[in-house]
Amino acid sequence: MFINLNIILKYDNMSLARFSIIVAIDAGNGIAKDGQIPWNSKADQKYFRDITMGKGRNVVIMGRVTYEAIPVQYRPLQGRRCVVISRSWSQDDHSEVITYPSLLEALAGLGGNMQLYDDIFICGGEQVYSETIKDYMYLCNKIHVTRFKTDYDCDQLFPFDEIKGCPTACEPARMREYTRFVYLPSYDHSEYSYLNLMEKVIKEGESRTNRTGVITQSLFGTKMEYDISDRLPVFTTKKLDYDSIIKELLFFISGQTDTKRLEEQGVKIWEGNTTREFLDKRNLSSYQEGDMGPMYGFQWRHWGASYNGCDEDYTGKGMDQLQTLIAGIREEPHSRRHVMSAWSADQIDDMVLAPCHVLCQFNVSADRKYLDCCLYQRSADMFLGIPFNVASYSILTYMIAHITNLKPRKFTHMMGDTHVYTTHLDAISRQLKRIPRPFPRLSFRRATKINEIDDFSYTDFIIDGYTSWPRIRAQMAV
Repeated sequence: MFINLNIILKYDNMSLARFSIIVAIDAGNGIAKDGQIPWNSKADQKYFRDITMGKGRNVVIMGRVTYEAIPVQYRPLQGRRCVVISRSWSQDDHSEVITYPSLLEALAGLGGNMQLYDDIFICGGEQVYSETIKDYMYLCNKIHVTRFKTDYDCDQLFPFDEIKGCPTACEPARMREYTRFVYLPSYDHSEYSYLNLMEKVIKEGESRTNRTGVITQSLFGTKMEYDISDRLPVFTTKKLDYDSIIKELLFFISGQTDTKRLEEQGVKIWEGNTTREFLDKRNLSSYQEGDMGPMYGFQWRHWGASYNGCDEDYTGKGMDQLQTLIAGIREEPHSRRHVMSAWSADQIDDMVLAPCHVLCQFNVSADRKYLDCCLYQRSADMFLGIPFNVASYSILTYMIAHITNLKPRKFTHMMGDTHVYTTHLDAISRQLKRIPRPFPRLSFRRATKINEIDDFSYTDFIIDGYTSWPRIRAQMAV
């Protein structure tokens, strides 16, 4: 019996199922023509049956069209549990198989029942193969490929070129009609760079005191890297409110310092550090509640200006670092001075907090096509802060790339004091048990009308394909 996904989503220790891929292709990487397999190979049929049958406790995942292409007398496949991906089929109408509306839900549902099966095989069709290789290769154990030497002019294809660089488990088996490969993919989800570092901080960090009074486990001098060319690193092992990340970033870009404007939009992440009690504790009794002082946005847009409270109009005052940075990327792309700093030493005492993410530098590739960002962060709260910072600066890189006609490529995150608060240990323990899901993609509405950094509005951001495990709450140390 298989547990319904809606039931298993209530639990935190669930996983996404690992799997193997099995496919037969022609010389042109085709898998089917007019909905049918154009070759009739008894040897390949036997290989498929032997590999996927196992001891009778295996699962085969396929799309609806692939399942319907199996001759009726052979459906469902003997000795294997068939899982069909279909948004139109209902489970009640197809009790002979297990149905899921998406591949993600199938992998999550099977992952919650790992004790009931031995192996899982993904076996078509084109859309399922494509999604698997595009999004889930970090869960793939093996790829079994039978490649026929004839080109059958197929109209459905397997993305074979994307896996050819994978190491092989053994020498290819070369027959007269085909060659058989077994690949061992070595992909990893980049969210593990975050999860593994968080675990390392807990295991190897030093116990330290700090201004909050809450003990931390801390390492000094760490690094993470993310490929942001196709995906946006919004972490998935706990639900992230990316709406708040975008709104806060736009708040910084605007140069504003009144966090009440964020609270009006439902973003309360600065609330604890701008209360009357906290301001008085920081000897900022002249500030009104919500005033963060000359922090990120002020330094980005008005560097060097005197700060006289969050209500003053600072238009034209100070240096606009952000606009200078963008102009530099446009006019002198290979300069090493595409730098923006939030650390104004003579104004630290006027801020509610010393800036945590201190300095970012941008790089344009030699061919003038791509944009990279490197962030240095002096103080890194791994559980609560870092997920926000990674997503925020990656989004900023997308924004600057868009208005400078470049493509985002890599985000590098350098951290000084990298720490975990001891009050977050239970929450982190839950998070580390979870398997990441694919990162989402970012695009912009009104893209052709957005030419400058101040042209962006909240409604322009499209975060597509974000799914995550449930939210894990923990108290911020203030």
